[in-house]
Amino acid sequence: MSSMCGILSAWVLNNNIIYSALDSLLVILRRHSCFSNIPKDSRTILQTKSIDNTCMRVIDSGKYYHFGLGSGIENNFQHDVTEIKLVIGIDGLTISKSTSSQFWSILAYKRPYDNLVCPVGIFHGNKKPSSCNEFLKDFVLEAKHLTSNGNIINNKSYEITVDVIYCDSPAKSFVLQVKGHIGYFSCTRCKIEGEFIENGTCLPLIY
Repeated sequence: MSSMCGILSAWVLNNNIIYSALDSLLVILRRHSCFSNIPKDSRTILQTKSIDNTCMRVIDSGKYYHFGLGSGIENNFQHDVTEIKLVIGIDGLTISKSTSSQFWSILAYKRPYDNLVCPVGIFHGNKKPSSCNEFLKDFVLEAKHLTSNGNIINNKSYEITVDVIYCDSPAKSFVLQVKGHIGYFSCTRCKIEGEFIENGTCLPLIY
C-alpha cells in the first residue's frame, strides 16, 4: 500500500492537485476492497508535517511564521561548497485585487544555487506589518548568530555571510523605513527633492 501512496503523492505534486480533491478521491478508492487500507486523509498521503506553533507569533492583526534560516541552509545543503554566501529576498504580495489580504515573505538561497530557494519567514494579514522591526526580528536574530558563529553541517563548521539583501522599491521603503519610490525625497543616496512631471515623481538632472 505504501507504493500506492507514493504514486498518489507524486500525482498530486506533479499536477498541482488540491488537497480537497485528493480527499474526495481517497473516499472513492476506500470503497473498493483493494484499497480499503489506504489512508483517508491527504495529509497522511503527502506526509504533511504539523505546524510548530512555537514558531508562530502574532504581529498586529496578522501572523508571522518563522521557518528558520539555519534549517533552510541544511535542507538545501550542497556538498561542493566551502563557504556559504546567502542572498536574502524580502517582498510583499497581495493575494487578489478583491481583498486586502497579503503575504510578506523572507526568502533565501545560497550562491550560486538560485534554483534552491527556501522560505525563512512569512507574514499573513490584511495589511503589511506596521513595524518592520517586529517582522524582521526572528530573521535578524538568527542571521546574527549564524554569521557570528557559523553553522555545523555533517560535523563540519561552515562560515556564513549574508552577501546581499534584495528588495523591490516598496519592500525597500518598508525595510529601511524611508519614503516610497513616488515620494519627493525618495532617493536613499542623495538629498535632492524630486519633481512631479507628467504624472510621476522624477529627480531633476544633476550636472
